[in-house]
Amino acid sequence: MAALLQRLRNKHYSIPTGHSARHSEYVPFTEIIGARFIVFRVRCLSDMTLCNDYVSRVERTFAMGLKGGLGLFSKYGDKLCVRSVHFDGYKQYDRNLNLPRILNKIGVPPNGVSFASDVALDSRDSDHREPDSQSYDDCQLQQLTDVLVSGFRTVLAEAKHASQLEICKPLAELAKTWDRGPKGYSNSRWFKGICISEGFIEDGQWQFARIENRPESNQPTLF
Repeated sequence: MAALLQRLRNKHYSIPTGHSARHSEYVPFTEIIGARFIVFRVRCLSDMTLCNDYVSRVERTFAMGLKGGLGLFSKYGDKLCVRSVHFDGYKQYDRNLNLPRILNKIGVPPNGVSFASDVALDSRDSDHREPDSQSYDDCQLQQLTDVLVSGFRTVLAEAKHASQLEICKPLAELAKTWDRGPKGYSNSRWFKGICISEGFIEDGQWQFARIENRPESNQPTLF
């Protein structure tokens, strides 16, 4: 998986992902993608009592995670422009997400970051087999993200089975690289490729810290 991520950073890839009983072989991405990954974990979404519903909590924490990642990725001279925002289907949230509200929560973007004048949110289905789905490549990127999210949950919490940790070893190495701190991270090949942090509410105020290995709570956890 680490090799795949490294390849995604600056090259084409054409790795077939196999067959299934129901569907034909998946087609690889057709364009180069500059993939960077932000992991933002919220210890307990239920602590966000000022948000009226679950999707409002998603919008706010998404804005937090995105702003933090963009701040890191642009800190060392990169100029970034956000042209679109994608979610994996609005139906699970009971309503469409509100992009202006998300952008308002981000506020003034970090130096070197801009939002395109026509930036749009796409929250159609992330399953490319559905008639009202996002573009094929966008669906594949979201499915890759789902795999990575599950893997980081295993690495950063307590896996129930040793086999889970074995499968996720490459992600464990990424987490260790990040955990070495700014100096160790800046000297790694993953420099500006990943951002890992968590947020939590303490004494009524948001606090942000590096993710520590701990069992996930029974409450919803957002990456």
